[in-house]
This record gives sequence, structure tokens and C-alpha cells, in this order.
Amino acid sequence: MQSTNKETNGLSCFLFINVILPSWFPPMGFVLFKLQKEGPHTWRQNFPNACGENQSPVNLQSDCAIVVHVETLCHPLEFSEEYRHPPPEIFLMNDGHTIILYPEYGNCSPPTISGGPLDGVYELYSLNLRWGSNDEEGTEHMIDNKRYAMEMQVTFVRPGHRNVYIAADAGDVIMIAYMYQTTPVDNPYLDVILPHTGKSSKPFYKCQMESLPLSLLAPCFSKGYFSYVGSLTYPPCTEDVRWIVQSEPLSISCRQIKRFRKTPMLYCDLKHNTRPVQELHGREVIYYE
Repeated sequence: MQSTNKETNGLSCFLFINVILPSWFPPMGFVLFKLQKEGPHTWRQNFPNACGENQSPVNLQSDCAIVVHVETLCHPLEFSEEYRHPPPEIFLMNDGHTIILYPEYGNCSPPTISGGPLDGVYELYSLNLRWGSNDEEGTEHMIDNKRYAMEMQVTFVRPGHRNVYIAADAGDVIMIAYMYQTTPVDNPYLDVILPHTGKSSKPFYKCQMESLPLSLLAPCFSKGYFSYVGSLTYPPCTEDVRWIVQSEPLSISCRQIKRFRKTPMLYCDLKHNTRPVQELHGREVIYYE
């Protein structure tokens, strides 16, 4: 009976967020941390998708990947020109579990991505940050058995979906991941985010931040990336999500990552907001060079 109640609680939260809440509402990880403070190892009890064999994140091994030369592609991976221009507005949200950036475009065209391993055109939805308690535990994905200090996950959805959960149910979500490694020098573009991270300890804290081209935070690229089919890394862990992971890390200073770690969270003892690496189960990983 106890197990059934847990499953019902998780499903009820999912239905509420998937159907009722607005498109800018944050990923549901914070809800589960409230229901199950123990963290991601409890997700399988609440969300059946988390038991699947195509889960994310994974350890990406260069020597096991299928290599594709981008020169052989008819349409290499391409970011639209809008990605290089500041959106009219950018909102930052602390959902009690992580920091999320929501660009707002109003009547303007949002940035899109197409080509490469993609089967269509996808619109930018949000940018999520992941970090850990130290510089070796901050990313969800691993590259050749190595983790970095922070991971930025940029979510794209096929046009026409109200939110990322509905898009994921339809198999219409693309996630692009960037690794950040620590260096002695500040990354000036991250300093646009940092002043807002410690302003509120309340979940759903949302504020407008200075707008800047998103290509400065998450640069455009057309090669040097892994691609595989996985899942959302937060509940409900929906599968059939196409992941693109840039292999070349970006920079973040020790000072900056320490600031991110001080971001108020729903639970003060939540030292990291990452999901453990999942098994590949024979999935195909492609490296585009």
C-alpha cells in the first residue's frame, strides 16, 4: 500500500505540471526532492520511465563511439542567426533544485537548431544548470570517465508544444549539453547570471536579468560533439530525448563555481543537483568530427 501511495503522489505531481502549469514552469526535480528528500535513487519508485533502458545521463566513451565526419553530412548541425542576438527578455528562475534561464521572444522568432542528427527544426526553450559539491562531480554526463565542475543543458523543442513535458511525450525534445571546467580566470558571461542566484531561498523565485546573446553562454558549433538517444535527467525521466554533448569544455573560474554552489536550494543539505550516470544498455553513441 505504501508503494502505491508513492506512485500516486508522483503521478499526480506529473499530471499537475504537465497539464496545468504554464510553459515557463521549471523541471519537476524539486517536487520529487520535496516528496522524496533522499534524491534520484527513489525516482524509480515514483516514475516508471526511470526504470527504462534509455536513461540519461551516460558516460560517453570516445573509443566506443561511431565516428561521422561532418563533411559527409548533407546538412551539418546549424544554429539559427537569432541565437547570436540578445532575446528581448531573459528570466532567471530558482526552482529550489537548480537555476533555469527562460528567454522570452514575444512576437520575435526564437532561435532554432537543425541539421546534424536532427530530423527537423527545434526551437529554444530553456537553459538549465547542474553542479556538484566539488569540481569533479558537477556534471551529469561524463566524457571518457571524466566529470567537470558544471553542466549547462540547453533545451530545444519542436514548435507547437506548450511545455517540455508534453514535447518529451511526443519525442520532440533535443538537449544540448556543455561542460564547464574550472580555470583561474572568470567567464564574463556567467557573471551576468551570478548576481541573481542568491537573492531568494524560495522556490519559484523568478526575476528578469540582463539580456545577452545566448551564443555567449552556450556557443554555436557544428562538429566535435557526441549524440545519443536518452531521456530527461529529471522526473518524469521521459525517454526518446536526443542528446547532443559538446566535447570541448567551456571555462568557469573557481570563484564563480563557488557562487553557484551557494545558491539557496529547497533543502540546505542539497550539495549537488545532478543525476547519477545510467547504463548505456548497448545504445549507439555517435561522435561528429
